[in-house]
Amino acid sequence: VGAVLTFDAPPIIGVAHGLAPVGPVYTVTRAQDRVLAELDERPAFSAFAEHARPLLDDLERAAQSVFLVESAQPQSFARPASDPVEDDFLVRGFLKFDPDEGLLAVSEPIAEGTRVRFAVLSPPLARERLRRMANEVKHALGARSPRWGWYLNCAGRGEAFFGAPDHDVAFIQDVLGRFPLAGCFGGGEIAPVRGRPELSLFAGVLVAVP
Repeated sequence: VGAVLTFDAPPIIGVAHGLAPVGPVYTVTRAQDRVLAELDERPAFSAFAEHARPLLDDLERAAQSVFLVESAQPQSFARPASDPVEDDFLVRGFLKFDPDEGLLAVSEPIAEGTRVRFAVLSPPLARERLRRMANEVKHALGARSPRWGWYLNCAGRGEAFFGAPDHDVAFIQDVLGRFPLAGCFGGGEIAPVRGRPELSLFAGVLVAVP
């Protein structure tokens, strides 16, 4: 038994990341599948270590605090280094570390020549980006109100992160008003990035159905 959803109008999708970029833009100079060996022709772990201190004694914790972001347009970072991570960036998590060999293993394959940066969790930026995303969805709706919606949120963006329960839902309803909204927490979020579905991390994805 299956079900088919039909819409009178295409749903509107908004994405809100909560990461603040740190350090310079690097070029992946040696990599194989998900393993990064060199960034700017130096050991990849050495570059990571510069941004993960003082968490290097607990690499599991470091992997929950520092991420890698890559441009959705290969070979190019469109924004200045001071700008926040936006929807056209892909967020990758770290799976394994090999400090002795200088290697990093990430959640998705990354090709040589890709431009990447490190990023860290930022509650203030996450809050700012969430409100901005909700206003972008409201603008796209025009005079319409959502008939219903779905919100997929990273499990790390809960009360422990923001210091308040139901944080994201409260911001969405403050901008869009109250409407039937279902959702869940997850360990990865699929959202459109430059027109194609991509797996991201530490994001909130809102689907509003007019």
